[in-house]
Amino acid sequence: MHADVKYFNGNVDAFRFVEMMSYLANFWDDLVDCDKSMPEERIHQMMWLALIDLPRNRFYQQHYAALSGLMASGAMEYMVAREFERTRDPHGLELAHNLRYGIGQVATYVAMMCGASPALIAEMHQRCKPERIADYLKDFTHAQELAGQGPAA
Repeated sequence: MHADVKYFNGNVDAFRFVEMMSYLANFWDDLVDCDKSMPEERIHQMMWLALIDLPRNRFYQQHYAALSGLMASGAMEYMVAREFERTRDPHGLELAHNLRYGIGQVATYVAMMCGASPALIAEMHQRCKPERIADYLKDFTHAQELAGQGPAA
């Protein structure tokens, strides 16, 4: 059993749901950013995960009504983040950095549904180590320069 299942009070299906959502969120980001090679096999794996494995997950099936709105919100926040990135405005980039981490909200909600304490959820987020704003801005600026768009405003 994966050690991180403890953040979901031992609920393997809940852990696996969050893990799948994380893989899919990262895949979506890689597709949109065009910053990583996208071998056909990886595309097939992620499509299988989204279309076959995720709908089969028992936690997802049991809690779809509670999860679907949160998932839609996370997807919309990612799309809004991309809009802020297009402006290249410094404040917009700060907002984009926060909005791009919707998977953290999903993980928090699922852990809470499983009865995890605030301290355990805080530990989970500390362990996951989402990207720091300085690293995000550095990567964003580098990607813009590679695309021939120059540094952010």
